[in-house]
Amino acid sequence: MPPKTLYDLPSEVVHQILLLLDPVFLPALELVSKQFARFVDQPLLWQNHCLHQFKYWNCERNIKGKLAENVNHTNWKALYAERYRIDRDVSREIESILSTQTSRILKATKIVDFGYEAKDTLLRHCAAADDAEDVLARRVVPLEKALAAFDIFTSHNQEEDFEKISESLDTLAKEVREQCPRLFDQTLRQQALEITNYLRRNNFQGVRHDAQYHDLPNNFIGMALRDEEHQTLPLVLVAIYCCVAQRLGIDAQPCAFPHHVHVIIKAPDDQDLDGRTVVAESESSYMYLDPWRSSDETPKGELIQRLQILKIDPSHFSALLGPSSTAEIVRRNARNVWTSVQMVSQTTGVGGHLSPPPAFPGTNDAAFGALWALLLLPEGQGHQIKAQQKRLIPYVLHHITQNFPLDLGIFEKNALPSFHEQDHFEQLRDSVLRMLAVDDAPKETVITGWDVECAASEAWIAQMNVRSLPGGQHQAFYHVMVEDKSVRYVAEENVRIVTPNVATSELMAIAGQHFKRWDFSAKCFVSNVRDEYPDD
Repeated sequence: MPPKTLYDLPSEVVHQILLLLDPVFLPALELVSKQFARFVDQPLLWQNHCLHQFKYWNCERNIKGKLAENVNHTNWKALYAERYRIDRDVSREIESILSTQTSRILKATKIVDFGYEAKDTLLRHCAAADDAEDVLARRVVPLEKALAAFDIFTSHNQEEDFEKISESLDTLAKEVREQCPRLFDQTLRQQALEITNYLRRNNFQGVRHDAQYHDLPNNFIGMALRDEEHQTLPLVLVAIYCCVAQRLGIDAQPCAFPHHVHVIIKAPDDQDLDGRTVVAESESSYMYLDPWRSSDETPKGELIQRLQILKIDPSHFSALLGPSSTAEIVRRNARNVWTSVQMVSQTTGVGGHLSPPPAFPGTNDAAFGALWALLLLPEGQGHQIKAQQKRLIPYVLHHITQNFPLDLGIFEKNALPSFHEQDHFEQLRDSVLRMLAVDDAPKETVITGWDVECAASEAWIAQMNVRSLPGGQHQAFYHVMVEDKSVRYVAEENVRIVTPNVATSELMAIAGQHFKRWDFSAKCFVSNVRDEYPDD
């Protein structure tokens, strides 16, 4: 006899039906009857909703550990309620950022405090429909970049994250295991060389002969893993090698040899690389590899000879030939990224690029990430650290001023505590908040604000010779945003109003900080700062 009501259906069928409902309706359904309350209270139901609706989780949740346990050991319903609250609160802060100019930095900081779990909400807002009222504002609010401690700096609105990179490395290690079935029958030295051979056979060979060494994408491990040609710098390839080897049970570490990172393979304490029992460490207890250049082992004597050619003090040989700390590898990669960014900048507009500048990663994102790494992981001690910070702070503040104003709160929270020149910082902070830049408005710009007369400091007015202008300082001054993402402060006499049919793609890409959308009929941007300029 066919079922007459939902109560007559098998519990498995009811469970599948409830999976199709929006979870926000389930609490109401729970009140219908005791039987429905039992259906709704099933941990497996809420586990499915948690995993389907939320992809990114803070590490302290230990979500993988929870999934490995019996489903009844975790209160998945309460966990979903907490993630739903976070999603709601992050959305509320985003809506507030979009609707008003006031306290944006404070609101961005609140979002950062939610950690990695804010990313689900941020990506959803980045994916706003093209016809959304404030599509530009949602897509370019630079909040994703504020999650620097929880995601890759250059991921922006791409669905790239540490978990995906980890999964790619897991897959690569699995492929090595499957394609080299006799791997573990060999000595440790042979295993290390086998992994090198496998990677090189599968295009992990560095940079093509017809490509440029310092192309920006070559600095990123995620891109190297995704790219079919796996183009990458030595440091990144060594990192990939070490990650794969470690997954296969081999003690592989990066060796930050000058100018070219190598791999160092270390045997267990009681054996050498060839499987012989030893009572003390010897030359046969470790080996060097350069998977970027060769499938063969790199003799230690060759490395020592290179150090001698570089005229390095022999007392430093031991440190330079040993395993490197993670911090040192991060610093070196940051310096590589900075070099690539500078080379792109130097070749822009003077005959072309080394290669066409990449749309992703963007040079501003990459440079900002590199600066953060160098700022938070300084090298040396005491006065050396202070000197590095003092040198880097202006660059970081410049990028915040020009491209990442909402990251000022992150800077104050994470970098300022270790930077002791508070008075100097306050001066820089004021310049960031005013968003004053030094130049007339070049190319196409868009006005984002204005002052009745020059509101800059006396020092700025004197430095820029404002009083020598025909209109002097007692004329309107405009805050304008330029195609190159810089922000300028321009005298009215230097502004010429134009009415294009459509804004340039460069301006469209960055206009969301101040405007909701482009109005094709009025041929202008629709303001997102009415609270500050209600009559304009």
